[in-house]
Amino acid sequence: PGSGHTFEVGTGFTDAQRNWLGAKQRWPAGSVITYKYQNLTAKGVPRFPVFLRERTDKTWAEVCTLLIHTSSPTTIT
Repeated sequence: PGSGHTFEVGTGFTDAQRNWLGAKQRWPAGSVITYKYQNLTAKGVPRFPVFLRERTDKTWAEVCTLLIHTSSPTTIT
């Protein structure tokens, strides 16, 4: 969350979303999603991330701006 690490979210999708995604496709770069995770690895990567929803109310540019202006990126709403 705001760490700059790249990771995959592989669960939490509905059947329709899974069919749309295909076996190896991902959300397009720049998509903003909400996800939950159990904890962070030693490298700061979310462990067992679970997709919750797509954020259509935020753009990637807005998220990046918020990350620059806040000290706690996990509280972005």
